[in-house]
Amino acid sequence: FGLLMGTDSVFNSRITSAFQVFAFVPEEGSLREQAYQSAIAGFITNPILGPSINRFVQDNGTLAFSFNTYLSTLGMGGSLGLGAYLLYEVSLYFEFAKKKTPGKWIFFLFLLMFEFIGLVDNTIYNLANFLFYLTSICCFEMTSRPEDVQIHEDYFQYQEENREY
Repeated sequence: FGLLMGTDSVFNSRITSAFQVFAFVPEEGSLREQAYQSAIAGFITNPILGPSINRFVQDNGTLAFSFNTYLSTLGMGGSLGLGAYLLYEVSLYFEFAKKKTPGKWIFFLFLLMFEFIGLVDNTIYNLANFLFYLTSICCFEMTSRPEDVQIHEDYFQYQEENREY
């Protein structure tokens, strides 16, 4: 669904207009284009460091990121910010490749889907998505970790059996 929304403009416009009928999404098709142009214009003004998050602050004080994680990162952090984000992504995939757990391919699919969703929506800059993303990464990192403490109950069992009352 996300891939169709990002690649097929007819499908995207039909789904958007269907949701606009119910007033769930009060946006027009040009809103995405304006957000993309704003992020690119912000990158052009300061291509190395980017203009910071202030570029996306609206007149009413809310944040309106572009509908793309990579463009938002480029618009806020410039080349340096996008490079750092891509370095983080590459290091995450290398960490994934080093793990020897049986369920790692499910986590790999999760990472890929999260990246694909990031092409048509902000995944990292949405707090709920980001919290779920970080929690998933932490849980995956802990899957092959050895136990910190191993309690041998044999010693305590022996003590109970030989205790005199």
